[in-house]
Amino acid sequence: MAPRTAAHSMSPTWHACLKWWSGARRRGLRAAYITLQTWRRTAIFSDPTNFTANWAGPNVCAYNGVYCAPHPADGAVLVVVGLDLNHADIAGFLPANLPAGLPDLALLHLNSNRFCGVLPGTFLHLRLLHELDISNNRFVGAFPAVVLALPSLKYLDLRFNDFEGPIPPALFDRPLDAIFLNSNRLTRISSNTLRACVRGGRRRPRRGNRRARAPPGEARGGQGGDAREAR
Repeated sequence: MAPRTAAHSMSPTWHACLKWWSGARRRGLRAAYITLQTWRRTAIFSDPTNFTANWAGPNVCAYNGVYCAPHPADGAVLVVVGLDLNHADIAGFLPANLPAGLPDLALLHLNSNRFCGVLPGTFLHLRLLHELDISNNRFVGAFPAVVLALPSLKYLDLRFNDFEGPIPPALFDRPLDAIFLNSNRLTRISSNTLRACVRGGRRRPRRGNRRARAPPGEARGGQGGDAREAR
């Protein structure tokens, strides 16, 4: 006679509950799986350290650099809340559909890679994004105004890229804890704007193009302050 296993001893009700729980958790990751696979196949051109080598299969929470947690509004649903690809030396770009598949991102760290192009306007849908570090890459274009529309953003690091043009004064109206903009082609903040920021009780902005020593450990994981010299 075969020994009774846990599966044999479970009631139909328990089986139904487990099936529901498993399905609920997978629902939060299905879109993330499709998005990450599409990104790897179509928008990552070089991965010399094989950082994304284990980006295979539906268990995206086991992928290098991918962090999952229960959804804040529904603990039964598991979602991707963080991407940390710091120092992976990956070449590629950020596809416009990335936020649609990862809408619950709270942390996006891409420090010290070779990502190029612009920051997509679709990033405005990342309503929970708290930290954005795209320093030491090859991003171009005007200051990415989409960051001004991110309601949860507290940490912004754009250093060591090729952004150019004026820095919008509205940036210093945002409730950010840290702003790093140096080593781009951005226009310096005028002295009048600086005085207006101080008079208005706003945080004193950092100068746009001055090289500065990166504060140690300002980003989680100790990666944010390691930006290399501009190319």
